[in-house]
Amino acid sequence: MTTYEMIIGGVATSVSGAVVYIVNNWVVPIYKGFNIQLEALREEIKQLTIELTDTKSELSYLRGKYAEKTVLKSGKLKAKK
Repeated sequence: MTTYEMIIGGVATSVSGAVVYIVNNWVVPIYKGFNIQLEALREEIKQLTIELTDTKSELSYLRGKYAEKTVLKSGKLKAKK
């Protein structure tokens, strides 16, 4: 091995070590943090979807009641006895 090959080997080892260090100390924790935030957002979306569905069903019920009362007030439909 010549001195040039040893220097190139050392540089390659240093660069690969730096890449591994950066990945382990920066990229992996950031990825894990994003995963935690993503799971929290998914749970929030599920909860909001459930609330939206409930609100829509309540609104539908109220629209039906309003329409029924409006028709009864207009005199086109007789009240049920």
